[in-house]
Amino acid sequence: MRTRVLAPVVAALVGIAAGTVTALVTVDAVDGDPDGSETVADPLGLKVPFVELECEPGTGVLVLGFGDTSPALRAAIADNPDGDPSYLDTTTSCDTIYGPERRAEAPRYAVILGPFDSLEEPCALRMDPARRGDFVTNLRSGNEMSVKCVCVLKDSADRPDLELGMTPTAADRVWIRSLQGMFNDALDEEFPQEWVTGDYDERTAARVRQYQESSTVDSVPGVVDDETWTLLKTRICDDYDF
Repeated sequence: MRTRVLAPVVAALVGIAAGTVTALVTVDAVDGDPDGSETVADPLGLKVPFVELECEPGTGVLVLGFGDTSPALRAAIADNPDGDPSYLDTTTSCDTIYGPERRAEAPRYAVILGPFDSLEEPCALRMDPARRGDFVTNLRSGNEMSVKCVCVLKDSADRPDLELGMTPTAADRVWIRSLQGMFNDALDEEFPQEWVTGDYDERTAARVRQYQESSTVDSVPGVVDDETWTLLKTRICDDYDF
């Protein structure tokens, strides 16, 4: 993966109109290139690296925030003090998704972590409750869908058992919302967006039972254990194109 950091080089043009004119020329420097400038271009003055990302399917970034002007981007950076964020212009980086799927137009800028060598690594970060508003995107040209992390993470991931009457932790709610979002994607007429709540309620359990009843799993009806998580991934994830 080559991430280009934009670096300005100043060239002086002397003697024009009896004055001195300074021209700003932008060149590309590859990360780690000893000849690259130490001064990083920062068009919005965010004081984090400004990068360009090439498309490389199967690698991904965690999108922390997005927008057309600096305030929303500054907020995303401030909310991630322990990370190493950078930002990009979506019109000059890989033409993948950097904003919500239902957004009419792509945002001009995005704050990111990464790129990562796989989709699993940013997804593991995404399932942290502190990153509820973040999402993962695959650096694949033409991609219009964010990564569904339940589909990407291995069966050994620290996913919870879900059952009616449980008192979900903040971490549990991330997994519940992700599952409910998948049900909504699969058939929004039967599982509308307003049912995506983060609570494991009767409507969610009923949808789980429908999948279980058409399978050979031995799980307790309505309970999402490891066997049923695997069933749901098998039945739903193949329909995604991220």
